[in-house]
Amino acid sequence: PKPERIEPLRQLLDQLPLANQEILHRLVVFINRVAQHSENNKMDTPNLATMFGPNILRQHNQDPTDMLRDMQAIRLVMLTIVQCYRDLYQVSPRSLDRSPRSLAPTGY
Repeated sequence: PKPERIEPLRQLLDQLPLANQEILHRLVVFINRVAQHSENNKMDTPNLATMFGPNILRQHNQDPTDMLRDMQAIRLVMLTIVQCYRDLYQVSPRSLDRSPRSLAPTGY
């Protein structure tokens, strides 16, 4: 992915609600781990971006024709998110194993 895509994408991700950011981050870490085993499972990063992208990046009530038209762009954005997640989220590999405390319900 081109480096000039990182900062605008980071700015867009920062606009998501905090819980959505956390969920997306955890999902991208998972997708990356699956891709690390692509020699066994045949699911490399481009395949995973194709599979997950439309489910994660679609618009609410989007017309199926529009979604098909946007499929390549969706795949490219998802591929960039997965391949560059450390730069997008500015995290160290050690922090990826912590539980997402910000998502834990409070007041129960």
